[in-house]
Amino acid sequence: MAQSDETPNVYLSLYAIRAAWTALRSQKAHNHFLGYLCLLEEASRQGRLSSLTPNFRSFFKRYFAAGGLPTKHPYLHPYSQTLTQFQNVAGSYAPSSLRPVAPMRAVASIDDDGTWTLSEKHPEIALSAMLGGQRMAAIPLSVFLYRDFAFVPNIGIPELLQVFRKDFGLTDKANFDKLFTSEYDFVGNLFEYPDAHG
Repeated sequence: MAQSDETPNVYLSLYAIRAAWTALRSQKAHNHFLGYLCLLEEASRQGRLSSLTPNFRSFFKRYFAAGGLPTKHPYLHPYSQTLTQFQNVAGSYAPSSLRPVAPMRAVASIDDDGTWTLSEKHPEIALSAMLGGQRMAAIPLSVFLYRDFAFVPNIGIPELLQVFRKDFGLTDKANFDKLFTSEYDFVGNLFEYPDAHG
């Protein structure tokens, strides 16, 4: 969310990030759910469901990289028992690495040219194949994904959720509600200024 140079940035507070991490750890999700998010972002960026060219490495680096982690496991993974994701994320989603029964192959197909096509019913399939039929809490997920992003002051949870829905192609309420819930009990400062954040 752009702003003028005269206006200081705000960031999600450490308190909010820790609370979000705890909430995400209580949610059961298949490891491929993060790859599915990458497909959603790419579909939103290209404005279509077919001929998608997701860059999984760039996606994980943007949203899941964290300082202090081992070189071979540089990404946080809120749904993994190990808490981290190994470096070669692109290899994890290569056609040769995905078994026919893999959840990623359920929500999308890989075409002969290496591009991806999301199923028109991908929200319903992802809910069943990746989330065990339990909708994901969108607010803590948004807090975690945007934990290192700068925002304009006076932003709140509704605006943060709006950013998430736009970035991941979930502006259609029907599709959003198939996968996510907006319910989340949080009390405290959602954002803070850089001195407190850093």
